[in-house]
Amino acid sequence: MSIVHKLNMNLIYPTRPLPKLLSILAAVVMIDGTNLATSTRAADTPEAIEFFENKIRPVLVESCYQCHSAQSGESEGGLLLDSRAGLRAGGDTGPVVVLGKADESKLLSRIAASDDDQRMPPADFGKPLPPETIADFRHWISQGAADPRDDAKLPPAKDMQAAREHWACQVLRKPAVPQTADELAVRTPLDSFVFAKQAELGIVANPPTDRRSLLRRVTYDLTGLPPTYEQVLAFENDTSVDAYEKVVERLLESTTYGQRWGRFWLDVARYADTKGYLPGGAQLRYPFSYTYRDYVIDAFNLDKPFQQFIVEQIAADHLDLGEDRSALAALGYLTLGRRFLNNQDDIIDDRIDVVARGMLGLTVGCARCHDHKFDPIPTADYYSWHGVFASSREPDELPLLGKLPDEAKHAEYLEACAKIEAKIQAKKDELIDAFLQRHQAREDEYATAANEFKQLGDQANIDTFAGERKLSAPFLRRWVDAVHDPAHPNREEVANWIRREINEKSAGMKRELEALSWTHDGAPQRAMALVDADRPHDSRILLRGKRGNNGEVVPRQFLEALSLDGRQPFQSGSGRLELAEAIASQPLTARVFVNRVWGWHFGQPLVDTPSDFGVRTAAPVLVDALEWLAADFMEHGGSIKHLHRQIVLSSIYQQSSQSNERGYQADPENLSLYRFPRRRLEFEAMRDTLLLAAGTLDTSLGGLPIELTDSPAPTRRSVYGFIDRQNLPGVFRTFDFPNPDATTPSRFRTTVPQQALYLMNSRFVAEQSDKLAAQIASQTPAAGVEYLYQRLFQRLPTPSELELGTGFLADASAERRFRYCQSLLLTNELLFVD
Repeated sequence: MSIVHKLNMNLIYPTRPLPKLLSILAAVVMIDGTNLATSTRAADTPEAIEFFENKIRPVLVESCYQCHSAQSGESEGGLLLDSRAGLRAGGDTGPVVVLGKADESKLLSRIAASDDDQRMPPADFGKPLPPETIADFRHWISQGAADPRDDAKLPPAKDMQAAREHWACQVLRKPAVPQTADELAVRTPLDSFVFAKQAELGIVANPPTDRRSLLRRVTYDLTGLPPTYEQVLAFENDTSVDAYEKVVERLLESTTYGQRWGRFWLDVARYADTKGYLPGGAQLRYPFSYTYRDYVIDAFNLDKPFQQFIVEQIAADHLDLGEDRSALAALGYLTLGRRFLNNQDDIIDDRIDVVARGMLGLTVGCARCHDHKFDPIPTADYYSWHGVFASSREPDELPLLGKLPDEAKHAEYLEACAKIEAKIQAKKDELIDAFLQRHQAREDEYATAANEFKQLGDQANIDTFAGERKLSAPFLRRWVDAVHDPAHPNREEVANWIRREINEKSAGMKRELEALSWTHDGAPQRAMALVDADRPHDSRILLRGKRGNNGEVVPRQFLEALSLDGRQPFQSGSGRLELAEAIASQPLTARVFVNRVWGWHFGQPLVDTPSDFGVRTAAPVLVDALEWLAADFMEHGGSIKHLHRQIVLSSIYQQSSQSNERGYQADPENLSLYRFPRRRLEFEAMRDTLLLAAGTLDTSLGGLPIELTDSPAPTRRSVYGFIDRQNLPGVFRTFDFPNPDATTPSRFRTTVPQQALYLMNSRFVAEQSDKLAAQIASQTPAAGVEYLYQRLFQRLPTPSELELGTGFLADASAERRFRYCQSLLLTNELLFVD
C-alpha cells in the first residue's frame, strides 16, 4: 500500500461530533500511560487533606516556592508547585508525581537524593530535608497526593486543554453551506460562505469583472505570466458555458503552473543555493540544491497529494521508492538551511523551525530556551524534536537521483574529477613528505625530549612540552611510547596529524572538485539528503538553551498539545517518518496550507499570521470558508489543483477590483472580499513578463541555477535564479524577495522609490526595451503602437493612446522607438493585475 493511501486511510473524518465526554477525557493529563481519573477530589478525604496541610504544604512553601511558583515568577524546569494543577502537570521532563507510586515519582527521588547536584532543594538554598519529612512525602504520594488547593491557572506551556479547545486544532468537519439571497451568483460553496458574511455586514460584492481582466488575473495567478492577445480574443468570443473552466484546466496543465506555485513553497522552505557565512576556505555553495527546487516544481505540476508531499520532505529516505528515487530530493526541505558556522544545535533549531512554522503554523522554536510563553509547547517538546534531528545526519556520499547523464559526458565528468583528485593527492603527499623530512632529521632531539618527558611523570602535558621545544606532539608521543620504528610512522597517521594543513592547502582544489557538480553537464544529479544516524538517541534538555547546561533526557515524540489520543515515543530509527506522518495527518496542517494558498491567490490570507496558529490566534472573519475548504481539500486526497479550482472558479474570485464605497465603510480591510484586491507583480513575475514581452523568455523545466543579474540577462524563468543567502543582490530586496534565512509565509509588499528608479535605469530593462523596439522597426508608427499594446496589454490602444504613440514615433528614429517601448514597460497596467 502506498504512503498516500496509508495516510488517507489514517485521516479521521468522523461522521458525528466528538462526544463532549470524550473531549474531556482526552484532555486529562496522562502519567506513565495511566489515566488520572483516580486523582479526582473524591480521594481528598478530610484526613488526607489535614495531612497535606500539616506535613506537606509548609515544606513546599518554605523550600520550593522560591523557584517553583507563579507568585515568585519562577518555574525552574517548567515546574510550578504552588497549585494542584501545576503539581499534576509536572515540568519540562514530564510528571513529577505518579499518584499512589512514591518510588516512581521524581519529586520524591529528588528530595531524597544524596548527590548535591541532584538533590532538591539545592545546596545553595538550604540543608537537605530531614528523613521524617521525606517519609511524609512518601506517605502522601502513596495515598494519592491529596491536594485541596484551588487550581491556579496553568502556565501557557502546560495548558494542553487550551490547545484542544482552540478552533485550529479541532477535527476537520465541513460546515453546512448557508443559503444566500442571490443563489444564482453562487458558483462554488465558497461563495455561499462569503456572501453570508457580507450580508451580515450589510454589503454586496462587486459584479463580475470583464473577460480580459479575468483572463489576465487567472493566467498570472496560476502561471506567473500574462495571456496572449489571441487568447484574450478567443476567450471573449467563447460563448460556451464552460469557457472559463476550460481556461482554468489549460493553465493547471501547463508546466508554467508548477514554476509559479513551486516558487511560493520555496519561500516557505527558505530555499537558497548557498550555506551562509562559513569560516576559512569552506565551500559556500550547495552542490545539488537545485534538485530540491526541481522536485517542488514537479510536485505541483504532477499534483502530488499533499500528505505525500509533506512526508517526502521530512522522511523520503524511509519510504519504499523503488527504482524512481527522485523523491529523495525532497529532503532539501531540511538540509538547505543556513549553516550557522556549522553549529549543530543551531542547524537543528533551523530544521525544527522550518517544519513547525512551515507545515504546522506553530512557533515550536520559541521553546528552545524556556517554555513557550503563550502556547502549550513546553521545552521538553522542543527537545523531543531535537532528538529526532540530532539522530539524523547528512550522508558522506549524497544519493543519486535516477539514471546517469549521457554516457560520454559522464565519462568526461569522471575524468575531470580524477584529474583534480590526483592534484589533491599530490598536494597531500607533498605535505606529508615535507613533515617527515623536517622531523626525521631531528631524531636526536626527539629521543632526548622523550627521555626528559618520561622523567616528568604523568602530570606533564605533552602538547605544551612539545610546543616549548618546537617539536610535533604526536611524533614525540611515538618516541615516549617507544612505538616500533618510531621515526617512520604510517603516512595516513601523519596525514591525521597535519589534517588542518592539508585541508587548508588543498581547499581551493576541493572547491574546484565540488564545483564540477554544477558546472559540468556530465555530473549526475544527487539529493541533498538526510539519513538516520547509526545510533539514534534522545536529546537532553539544554537549560536556557545552552550546551553543557544539561537537564533531563526526553523521548523523541510528537507534540503533546496535538496528541489528542495520547502519544508514544517514536520507535523507528530517528523518528522522522513517524514525525512526518503525524504532521501530514494533522487537521492543523491542512488549515495552515489552505490558508497559505488563499493568501497567495487573494494577496492576504484568511488568518493574518499564516505561520502562527497558536492559541492566541483568533478565528478569521471567514472561518467557515477556511474550514470548508480545508475539509474539502483533504476529502479530495490533498489535491492542490482541486483546491485551486474551488477558489478560482468562485464568483468571489471573478468579481471586479473596482472600488466599493459601501463595502469600504463597513469593511475597510476587505476581509469579507467585497472586491478583488488589485496586486502588483512579484519580482519573478515582473522579470518574466519583461522577458516575455521581449520575446526571449525560456520556460523550459529544471536545471542548474543561473545568475539573474548577469548581462546580457539570462532568459530562463526567474524561479531558476541562483539564490545566495549571504549576498542576495539588491534588486531582490528592492522588490520584496523573501529572506532565505528563515521560512517566509507571505511576502511584504512595499512601494519605495528604489523600485521606480531600478525600472527606469537598469540595464536589464534597457535590454528588453531594445529587443521590443527591434520588433516594430519595420512597421509604421500606427502598426507599431497597435502591436505593442496587443503584446503588452492584450488589447488595442484607445484612440488617444494611438494618437499619442504615433505622434511620438513619427520620426522613426531608433532612439524614439527605444524610449517609447521603455515607457510602456514601466506602466502600472503592465506591472499590476486587476
